[in-house]
Parts: sequence; C-alpha cells; structure tokens
Amino acid sequence: MIALESDTLLLGGDMPTITDKQYAILLYLYEFWIANKSYPSIRAISDNFGYKTKNAAASHLAALEKKGFIKRIPGSYKNTRITGMGMRILKQRVEDAPAQQELLG
Repeated sequence: MIALESDTLLLGGDMPTITDKQYAILLYLYEFWIANKSYPSIRAISDNFGYKTKNAAASHLAALEKKGFIKRIPGSYKNTRITGMGMRILKQRVEDAPAQQELLG
C-alpha cells in the first residue's frame, strides 16, 4: 500500500522512503541505461536537471545510495548501478500510475 505524505513516497514493509526528486533521478538513471547501455556521469545528471554544479546531483546520489536504491563503484567514471531495491521502487511507481499522476498533477 502506498501513502503520500508531502513530497515523500512512503512504502510498506522495509522499503525506505524516496522523495520525488530522488525518484526522478532514479528514473533518469534507468532511462539513460535503457537508451545507452551505460549510466550517466554526475555531470550529465547535473545538466539534465539544470543544476549549476555537480554537488546537487552528487548529494541526491549519496542519499539514494544510503537508502539502498543505487550502488556506486569507487574509482569508476560512470560508477552508478541501480540495485534490486531501486528496480522495485521503479516497478512500484509504474504499477501505481494513478497515484503518480495525482502526485505530479
């Protein structure tokens, strides 16, 4: 069951919460992977979301990693990987499209 509280999506079970911005970045990572068979650089993420510096993108990635939605590989240029939990949250949002439309509405 999904309940919305401000800009955060709350999921049942042991799934951590994810903000709308974090979800948007996670979705961007997924869509970039589908299109390019590689993950975007922090610069590409920053450019896509209109951030003036890489710090905003890096902090969102750090939050996503802390929550277990992605894993970053040290020393790699395009070092982000979506975890199984990250894929579950993406699938959950797709399955719950009416709630997503209401959220974005």
